[in-house]
Amino acid sequence: MAILVALGAWEWSPSRPGEVGRTAFLGRTDERRSAAAAQADPRVAEFAEAVAELRSVPPEDPSARAALEKALKLLDGIATTALGAGSGNASEAANQVLARFVTREPPVGESYRVYRVGEEPDVYALGVNFGSGGPSAVRLYARSNPRGPYQLAGQIDRFVQKDYFDDYLELAVVDRKSAVFVTVTGRTDELQSGSFALWKYDGKAVSALWSSDLLPHSSYEAVPRGLMVTYCADLDEENPKVCRKTVRDTYQWDGNAWTRVSQQEFSPRP
Repeated sequence: MAILVALGAWEWSPSRPGEVGRTAFLGRTDERRSAAAAQADPRVAEFAEAVAELRSVPPEDPSARAALEKALKLLDGIATTALGAGSGNASEAANQVLARFVTREPPVGESYRVYRVGEEPDVYALGVNFGSGGPSAVRLYARSNPRGPYQLAGQIDRFVQKDYFDDYLELAVVDRKSAVFVTVTGRTDELQSGSFALWKYDGKAVSALWSSDLLPHSSYEAVPRGLMVTYCADLDEENPKVCRKTVRDTYQWDGNAWTRVSQQEFSPRP
């Protein structure tokens, strides 16, 4: 089934120009929720503290990278342990565990979700959204042998991949045989901009195969082995809310290459 997502409907990290600033503290409801969860799993409190620290650090502060890595390493331990313990659908089992580590209720854009992006051997991607006030990232996990533990095999964040736009993230699997997937990140400013990138894990590292510009008024539809991206190709500079030409690009993965197979233009809405 195709999935259509309008970027303007998402919750973005308020850490970019034109947004509303960072939130460092949990509310009382969140504190009670975190305390109850911590009684069942002490890692919950440790992780909540790391996330609060991350949200309190401005994105350009020298300590931002260390704060991000601290929270991500805690997630690595949680995710790899859950994947190793899971039987049958390992990603579903891991996601049930990861759901306990969301620090806010309601989540306000915070989520930690595992996707099976490769098979034979299995490769899993953890899509990380630290919610409003925090960045996004992707962590890849694989085994060095079929019976060994899952280990960190690749990472995507703004410090490792300099062109990665780390606002709110969604991930779409393109081809599990090739371990190819798409990240979609974006923001809800007046342009509703989105950034799209194609990634491949080759058994040793993850690399970017393709990326788009930051596209205004964007939406996307995940289709079998491909992606349809709709965006404004002619923005009124005097009034960025007005789009003079909308374009839809369709991309397909043939097992070796990512190709734009069609482009359609649409007249502006009346």
